[in-house]
Amino acid sequence: MKFLNNLIFLLLLPFVSFGAEGEKTPWAAFVTLAPYDLWLPNKMGATAVRFEENRTYELAFQTASYNLDVVIDGLAGVSEQRIHLTTRSHTREGSLNFQYGLYYNTINVHLGQEYLGLGAKSDVISVATAGGMWGFGNRWAWDNGFQLGADWFKIFYPFTTVKNESDFLDENASAEDKENVQELVDAFLKIPQFTLLHFEIGYRF
Repeated sequence: MKFLNNLIFLLLLPFVSFGAEGEKTPWAAFVTLAPYDLWLPNKMGATAVRFEENRTYELAFQTASYNLDVVIDGLAGVSEQRIHLTTRSHTREGSLNFQYGLYYNTINVHLGQEYLGLGAKSDVISVATAGGMWGFGNRWAWDNGFQLGADWFKIFYPFTTVKNESDFLDENASAEDKENVQELVDAFLKIPQFTLLHFEIGYRF
């Protein structure tokens, strides 16, 4: 119940008023960058945070997209979005923290000319997974409200497939092309995702 209450508070963050001068509310907002992230690197995003004693509750969104038609003939582009609801437990006197919670991840792959020339009715493969995540990092805070953080490692482990829309596999493509696309879909759905470095900068209101 406590976790659900904090989720409701996070969703109401835009309507929370600032504290009086010299007084900080339990709310903060961060902008983030994950340069080394699977599947797509350089994910950018934002995080809403609620503070409690030695713990935070966080709602985060990350996204990245790339055009690949110049590099890979079979793929025109790929985009990825991730939402995760987590909590961080902080050491009492230090910046070290451990993060864990749930995530939802979507990947959209646009097929390139190599496949579209086969007369495919749909040029998009869309898959989504949900699962659990765990990670650790450091977060430093200053009296003026600014905060800086670095997560050194995160793992996102898929528990279930939420969406798997790949109509191309049901169309009249060759067995080899179908196998290549199926291997791509299976990788998205089954292989855990990793973040090796995640930067964040924010402000506590």
